[in-house]
Amino acid sequence: SGNRTPTSQGYGRNEVEVHPEIPQAGSLFILLAFFHVAAELILQTDKDVREKADCWKTNLAVSTLYAVVGFGPALYMLGYSLPQWLASIVILLGSHFIIDTLEPTYLWAKYVRKVPGIRLDGRAAFKSMTDKPHGRLLLSGVDQFQHLSVLWAVVALA
Repeated sequence: SGNRTPTSQGYGRNEVEVHPEIPQAGSLFILLAFFHVAAELILQTDKDVREKADCWKTNLAVSTLYAVVGFGPALYMLGYSLPQWLASIVILLGSHFIIDTLEPTYLWAKYVRKVPGIRLDGRAAFKSMTDKPHGRLLLSGVDQFQHLSVLWAVVALA
């Protein structure tokens, strides 16, 4: 799309070089984050949310809805080519499926965060974290951070 050169923006006495793609990428990320939240809240039932970590069929159905229905039309309207669209759908579906098994969050809590006062000697003990308000908040926060982080891969494909 033409010759892209950084533009200068003055901030006090210093000037910062801003590459034109950075604001565009940020805007696209915010738009995709909106679609993520909408897909998470609208396309999943309470039953789906309770079952998807333990039932791969429910997780696959939810992940497919999330990627294809939650993002498919938006990516098309944003002008993603067919290869970009397909790659984005595969990334979104696959990552959503893996994240919603809770396995990445479990491994993070066990080996990185080392959550005090919470049993991490198995997935069942780990899932009991959701009985405690701080555990529910921790799980939700880490889960959403993972989902939002994946959106940068979709931004990079644009």
